[in-house]
Amino acid sequence: MLKRRRFKVIFHFSVGVLMGGLAACGGGGDGGGSSIRNEMAPSIITHPHNTAVIEGETATFSVTADGEGPFSYQWKKNGAHVGENSPSYTIPITTLGDNGAKFSVVLSNEAGSIVSNEATLTVTATAVAPSITSPPQDTSVVEGQAATFSVTAAGTAPLSYQWKKNGAHVGENSSSYTPPIPTAADNGAKFSVVVTNEAGYAVSNDATLTVTATSVAPSITSHPQNTAVIEGQSATFSVTAAGTAPFSYQWKKNGSNVGANLSSYTTPITTLGDNGARFSVVVTNAAGRAESNEASLTVTATGMAPTISSHPQSTAVIEGQTTTFSVTATGTVPFSYQWKKNGSNVGDNSSSYTTPIITAGDNGARFSVVVTNTAGRADSNEAILTVNPNPGSAILVTHANTDLPRVPSAWIAAAKNTLKIAYGHTSHGSQVLAGMSTLAAADATYSFNTGGAGGALDMRDTPFYGADDLGNPDRTSWATATRSYLNSNPEVNVVMWSWCGQVSDASTNDITTYLNLMNGLENDYPRVKFVYMTGHLDGSGVSGNLNQRNEQIRAYCRANNKILFDFADIESYDPGGATNFMALNADDGCNYAGGNWATQWISAHPTDPLTALAAACGNCEHSEKLNCILKGRAAWWLWARLAGWNGQ
Repeated sequence: MLKRRRFKVIFHFSVGVLMGGLAACGGGGDGGGSSIRNEMAPSIITHPHNTAVIEGETATFSVTADGEGPFSYQWKKNGAHVGENSPSYTIPITTLGDNGAKFSVVLSNEAGSIVSNEATLTVTATAVAPSITSPPQDTSVVEGQAATFSVTAAGTAPLSYQWKKNGAHVGENSSSYTPPIPTAADNGAKFSVVVTNEAGYAVSNDATLTVTATSVAPSITSHPQNTAVIEGQSATFSVTAAGTAPFSYQWKKNGSNVGANLSSYTTPITTLGDNGARFSVVVTNAAGRAESNEASLTVTATGMAPTISSHPQSTAVIEGQTTTFSVTATGTVPFSYQWKKNGSNVGDNSSSYTTPIITAGDNGARFSVVVTNTAGRADSNEAILTVNPNPGSAILVTHANTDLPRVPSAWIAAAKNTLKIAYGHTSHGSQVLAGMSTLAAADATYSFNTGGAGGALDMRDTPFYGADDLGNPDRTSWATATRSYLNSNPEVNVVMWSWCGQVSDASTNDITTYLNLMNGLENDYPRVKFVYMTGHLDGSGVSGNLNQRNEQIRAYCRANNKILFDFADIESYDPGGATNFMALNADDGCNYAGGNWATQWISAHPTDPLTALAAACGNCEHSEKLNCILKGRAAWWLWARLAGWNGQ
């Protein structure tokens, strides 16, 4: 702080002279001395300055005074006293409410006071890092045309922009960037931008520049086609052109312009006067033009659209036969016929359709026909084809049917496309699914799930209510549960149930009850294939009750052309198939009098693919993993047979 030096001017007079003078003047009094002080009022050298801060920062105002101290300071905010007696005033933490506040100071000393100029405080919000709200967009141009990329960002201004092309800096500090005129070499270039401010930065996505060759004149690749309609209908002509877009289209009728600038033209309602009219189109772009061939319009008098008086009828046939569907229609002839199988076109232009040789995979197929004439069309009802098994051939799946690579891939696909299987089981029956799951994990060809999602086999695992397997809670509840499920799920076309030990103590009458219940289901649900099953081994051998009851089931299936999954036979043999281990008192765990046939076979075949699959099997309830793999392979053999494969 600057202060002026204070001066005192002292005047001294001689008392004697003064006295003498006073006496001479006739005055008197006692003599004495005298002093005079001259003090200066304050002035301001430097006034408080306008100050800008970010919310939360401190702000300080100060003043520099001139004059004779000591000085007193009274700071004011918007006219109200603040602060202490100091040449400066500091606000510790500013808020947005302080924005625009006016600060001044009253400076005083013994000689007077002075008020400073007001200083304004500007408080801005805390800076927010940028974020990109609209990134640069992919852009396509013709070689030689300009391209512009732009970005929109949020955040505290000011924002800075650094554009990049393929990672290298380009452009200026701007929210948009127009590169030099692109050439073919710029095709595929990637453009991005980094937006920054005092609080941070944001990087945009890449935008790709597509540069096409210089414009190519149009050429017609698909001309308008001759069209026939009935009086009162509209007709549509269309064109397809190659070349550099965009194209312009000018349609012509008998040489005169018609229509809008579109690649197709639909006439107004036609009259007989339009018969023979010629339609064409001129396609243009920046590089040239092309004229289409003319298409003729044929307009015939109003006719009677077809109506179907006799629809195709649902029918049931035996696998290996053919069948014929027919339709009768009325209306203005001639008629055209398009037959359909499951929505896809089949057959000839005829009022009847005879199928090829029918397989089991055709079961449930839907047949219909569309009848058309010049006046319209009619769609028939759908007729359902039911395929029953050939009564001369039972399907018996045994240990001889575990060589899965022999099954043609086309029949695996047919099974996945046509079968919807419901399988009821408990722990022993789960061996089939354990094997199938391992096969699916090794090769997606054999995938399955409930509902058949993703092209998999539709295999519904234990979907029934009221029964767990063929003997639990009793020997008949499974049949009631089957009926209830099929009534609610009519799309299911294969049903299989397994035993879990109940054949071992079954009587002849118990098995007869099982066979009769199966036969009743087959009669009541002729579109469904029911799979019979034998019970698992229990170590009782050839003469044991289990084998006698299994033979009862086998004999019935052979005599009545049924479908049998011979669970017991599959686990009676190793993959070589030479020894019947059931005859050696094998049980469900593959244990027999000479050891364990599954572990023995794997030890003897360490590099065989079956050994690798067995090692990958997660769990095989009550048995060895090789047994589960063989049952999974046999199951796929069965599914292929049910889809129509002859097993050869």
